[in-house]
Amino acid sequence: MAPPPVITEPVREIRNEWTWRGNPYPVRSPELWSSAWQKPDGELALLFVNVHDESRRWTVRFDPTAYGLPADAGLTVQRLGPQGPVGAANQFRGTFELTVELEAVEAAVFLVSAP
Repeated sequence: MAPPPVITEPVREIRNEWTWRGNPYPVRSPELWSSAWQKPDGELALLFVNVHDESRRWTVRFDPTAYGLPADAGLTVQRLGPQGPVGAANQFRGTFELTVELEAVEAAVFLVSAP
């Protein structure tokens, strides 16, 4: 694992009820689940899951130094979905902000790599 992505705005908590063996249990969860994984070569996978029943948008601030990359690193970011790449890859240099838009109960991965 790697340090989790930095979300710039508050992530709301959602409440639901799960049933187990016929008994209801209240459950609280952040509406966005996120994590980061880094390969030895420095390539990163930023994972995001919107567990809310509405589409949502968040902003992620990415600082390459948090992942052992040079502060002025030139990076390529490619969104992946269940069928592979989604849209064109984006190019960034140094610290940048990334908009993550997810539909209700959707997951996405953003691959971050040096070109």
